[in-house]
Amino acid sequence: MAVVVPTTIGESLYWSYASMAMAWASLQHGEPTYQQIDYIVRSKTYYGLLRGRLKLGSFFNDEQEKIYAATSCVYCGSVDRLSLDHLIPRLRDGEDAADNLVTACRTCNSSKGARDVLDWLCRRKELPTLVVLRRYLKLVIRYCVRHDLMGVKLEDVGALNPPLPFMLALVPHQLPEPELLVARFDPDAPDHQDELFEERAAIREFDGGLSREDSETLAAEDDGTDRAD
Repeated sequence: MAVVVPTTIGESLYWSYASMAMAWASLQHGEPTYQQIDYIVRSKTYYGLLRGRLKLGSFFNDEQEKIYAATSCVYCGSVDRLSLDHLIPRLRDGEDAADNLVTACRTCNSSKGARDVLDWLCRRKELPTLVVLRRYLKLVIRYCVRHDLMGVKLEDVGALNPPLPFMLALVPHQLPEPELLVARFDPDAPDHQDELFEERAAIREFDGGLSREDSETLAAEDDGTDRAD
């Protein structure tokens, strides 16, 4: 399948978001590897976002997810000593708003500190859950849209002043096969958290913001504007 080589900030972020949509689509059929329909969803999502035919939705689904998972840490699944963490740290220009707040245990909160979450997880040799990645991408895309940065060439990113509040180089353009992803830690199954944390390979239900019907629409239609939540 064709792979896009981004040249701008916007292309990089939209390709990452489209790859996440592909991961969501793959979980609808439950196969351990990506299928042709998943690659079609990625392509349609990417070009739909890039050309303005598909719009990122609000944080409504993300906030529903946060309420559902409020009894466990979004980073490790722990149910002990919970607190609120700024996903984009305030020291990195992250907003002190609900959209930027997630539930985290104090151990993860303290360990992450003011680091970019992707950098922090990379140092731990871990992947973000898909729900964390979805919120993170929405936040950084919103930041770049507000500051008119989506068209900036990648070779010019280092010269930006102020610098980006996130580490663009760590934004994933390709995700592992579905069987190697964790969509979320299930707060209703605390006895299973250790296994999830150790294996990092259980497929959980993931709402990537597109329903099954939306995926089929993206795969079948080129025109029209839709919304990817």
